[in-house]
Amino acid sequence: MAKKTLVRGTPAHRSAVLALSLLGAVVVVAAPFVFSGFRTFQFTMAMVWAIAVLGLNLLTGYSGQISLGHSAFFGIGAYTSVILIVDHDVPYLLTLPVAALVCFIAGFLIGIPALRLQGLYLALMTLGFAIAFPPLVRRFESFTGGVQGKSIRSSVMAAPDWMPLSNDQYLYFLVLVVVVVLFTLARFLVRSRVGRALTALRDNEIPATTMGIYPARYKTLVFAVSAMYAGIAGVLYAYVIRFVAPTSFLLTLAIILLAAMVVGGLATVAGAIFGGIFIQFVPFYAEEINQGLSEFVFGSIIIAVMLLMPGGFMEGFRRIRNLVVNVADPPVVPPGAAPPPSATAADEVPATTTAG
Repeated sequence: MAKKTLVRGTPAHRSAVLALSLLGAVVVVAAPFVFSGFRTFQFTMAMVWAIAVLGLNLLTGYSGQISLGHSAFFGIGAYTSVILIVDHDVPYLLTLPVAALVCFIAGFLIGIPALRLQGLYLALMTLGFAIAFPPLVRRFESFTGGVQGKSIRSSVMAAPDWMPLSNDQYLYFLVLVVVVVLFTLARFLVRSRVGRALTALRDNEIPATTMGIYPARYKTLVFAVSAMYAGIAGVLYAYVIRFVAPTSFLLTLAIILLAAMVVGGLATVAGAIFGGIFIQFVPFYAEEINQGLSEFVFGSIIIAVMLLMPGGFMEGFRRIRNLVVNVADPPVVPPGAAPPPSATAADEVPATTTAG
């Protein structure tokens, strides 16, 4: 039986995408009412990790700048939020834009010297930033709580009285709203002129520069935006966990984010969702298989995914989709040639017309 072919941009393709999107929305909204509180917590954390992975993917996947320092931006966002909540009684929702701005500025400042570096040299610079962050946090004990960390009272993060939701469900929907906003913004960004400029710089910087693309402008911008995404993820992490400490933001976190980005799908927005699920659930089930060999199982799963699906889980998703339906790009029309009439237009336009 021949598979159905959908051409991107056609009404049939848009209808299929809309139907799948509505189905996915129903599943996502219903999840916290169907699963237990612990499972809802896991889904919430998977969305938090997805935001951090998406921020790293904007930097590495789309602009080609390798960063091993996003654990530090993640921690800056988390500590900014907790310090404002605990020490200054700032409403927790207001700490989100403040921490986002702080991380945006930090990413911009780090991105300026990063302009002189590429490839492994840039990775080493950001690696040093990630290594230096936990000792720096411990050094300023009066602000950060040192090795003991800081905690947010449970009552601060409780669901509002007018919402018929448990605390886990409330945090789930709060994080979900932020995820929808940030993923939508990222999708517009990569499809905009900025996204095309970043891709051109990643593929070959010299021709991109000759076309009027300024590397300094776009590289610092994407570094700042990427750091902002990581910082927002850190704020949401603090909301959900209600505790921050230097050990939460070690170099291991930066490496895991990088691995999740590749496993999810490099240079894809939706791949960050798979990356977040990977970070949250794979280690958990690896311990279920064998607690003593959980790290071995976790590493083996990464190797297996890279061997079977070099393009990450997004490649696996496309393979499954291609078993059901073919999705083709619209035909390329040469300059000056009339576009071929679509099937819809042929059905709606009469074959002959008469002058009135």
